[in-house]
Amino acid sequence: MGLKPYDRKISQIFNNIQYDVDFYQREYKWNDELEYKPVSSLLKDIFYRFDLEKYNPNQEINQESTDKLEWYYLNTFMTNLIKGKKYIVDGQQRLTTLTLVSIGLYHLAIKHKLEQHIIDALKNSIVGVTEFGKTFWMGFKDRKDALEDILDNSKDFTKRKDDNIISERNIYKNYLVILNSLDAKFATPHKLQTFISYFRHRVYLIEIEIDKDKDVAMVFEVINDRGVPLKPYEILKGKILSQIDIADREKYIEIWETQIEKIEKNGENEIDEFFGFYFRSKFSDNAEQYSKLDKTRYHKTIFLDEYELKIGLKNNEEKARYFVEKTLPYFSDVYVEMLKYYNDYYKDFEFIYFNKLNDMDGQFVLTLSSIELDDKMRNEKLKLMPKYFDKFFSLLNLTNSYKSNEFNTNVISLSIAIRNASIDLAKASFDNQLLTAVKKKYDRETLDEAFKYEFFKNVGYNDFGRTFLRYYFARIDHFISDFSNESEYGSYYQLVSQSQGGNVYHIEHIITNHEDNLKLFVDEEEFNFQRNRLGGLLLLKGKDNQSSGDELYSEKLKTYNVVGTYYARTLLPDMYHKKVTFAKFVKDNNLNFKPYLTYGKEEIEERHTLLYELTKRIWE
Repeated sequence: MGLKPYDRKISQIFNNIQYDVDFYQREYKWNDELEYKPVSSLLKDIFYRFDLEKYNPNQEINQESTDKLEWYYLNTFMTNLIKGKKYIVDGQQRLTTLTLVSIGLYHLAIKHKLEQHIIDALKNSIVGVTEFGKTFWMGFKDRKDALEDILDNSKDFTKRKDDNIISERNIYKNYLVILNSLDAKFATPHKLQTFISYFRHRVYLIEIEIDKDKDVAMVFEVINDRGVPLKPYEILKGKILSQIDIADREKYIEIWETQIEKIEKNGENEIDEFFGFYFRSKFSDNAEQYSKLDKTRYHKTIFLDEYELKIGLKNNEEKARYFVEKTLPYFSDVYVEMLKYYNDYYKDFEFIYFNKLNDMDGQFVLTLSSIELDDKMRNEKLKLMPKYFDKFFSLLNLTNSYKSNEFNTNVISLSIAIRNASIDLAKASFDNQLLTAVKKKYDRETLDEAFKYEFFKNVGYNDFGRTFLRYYFARIDHFISDFSNESEYGSYYQLVSQSQGGNVYHIEHIITNHEDNLKLFVDEEEFNFQRNRLGGLLLLKGKDNQSSGDELYSEKLKTYNVVGTYYARTLLPDMYHKKVTFAKFVKDNNLNFKPYLTYGKEEIEERHTLLYELTKRIWE
């Protein structure tokens, strides 16, 4: 067996041993902002065991009295000795925190003027001198400067510069938590010295040494960090990088970490989102595989035998190198760029933002699917795949052909059809998928086009979610204002997603539920049907309908003139007298825009038909 366990006191763990962090390990991420408060929890556990033996302020402090105190088993840590260097495979969160405890005790020992040999012993557990100079035993990677700062200055930090470095940020925060807890707990020199002896000689960890470097990935996969399961991307990192010869590994570690950090700036959860989207886009050929490659399971699925031929990342050093050096940087950069356009509106890539407004994350799988490694059409596909997806989703809704339980199946089919495909083939695939869905909805064996007025004619308020309705009218409004060279009356975010503040918009029924309006229709059923059609709706500024909800149409026009969108104002005569560019837009596009002084069944039909023409121009 390749595992060797050893009991280690803290005084033995930090005793002229310089640790390095293995490539599997994360940054120092423990902090008490996490729900389970790992730092405070660790201290409370140690304090609890220390307090089991009633403290005696007159007790002489020596080895014998210390050995009578209740011992405490803190947990395990795993190491791997490679060419004389000791790597922490698992447990660096714990060992870094224990180092901070030692620094806190060191400063309190100075404060309480304990004997010099106690102060020296604590300092030697933190830092020492080797033939290579001053060495912090836990001073690897991104934490040496922070450890040196708090060791030299306690709370009077001098080197704290960049809160963006996760390990450094948490070292400073956690040290203050630790120092304040220790200071409050041990107010007298005697009690402090008693605890120092207890901490160094009665708190144990089990060190598990892994004999062979090749066994590290297998062991690492099943480890949890103080109740925090490893993220799938962290396990994937271990599995892939462990296949690369250790002599070259540092180069690949650097590539991996550079790319992961780019993604993580958008939130740590985006890392697993990316890998799930990528592996689905390139390797799922049916719904079952699509499910198995999601963000929670991809790290196991891709190493199954059934994926060996098409992915080839299992025990294949050549492909592992290629994935890290070529595939990961290229596609993660595509994903990071998409996130940029996803989070903020950019005109040239607006469809990525549009899909975000509708909560349509399928665009990531479809875009990654279409783009090949070193694709000459990368930027065009980055623009067009989200555009085709937006059209597909929107026209499914506007023909009343959208079914949520079938939509995921459509995305899977499309991701297969457009994988590494040309733009022309991708566009045809989206169009064919839309046509197939509409044929199925209306039971048409032959159909030459998906978006026909007969399918659009009856859609309205009750056929969509409120988000899509607001999105639809936002697209209408921006289309009119863009082509009329007029400034729009609200950003896409305000029109679609904003839920608080003064710029909230709602779906407005032009015809209110008023007895005078009921007289315009045959019966109540026709009244309800007609007023809910798209031709009877618009967007209006304000949180709800109360401002104009009981008004007759003549009064509503006054409201629309004040808080209406551009589309709402096209009901008003002034739009046609004063807006020269709008009048030109109407004429050039042969659109049936006109003002209405009354509004009933015929007017709803005219506006509904107008919306059909606008929809064709926007999405076709």
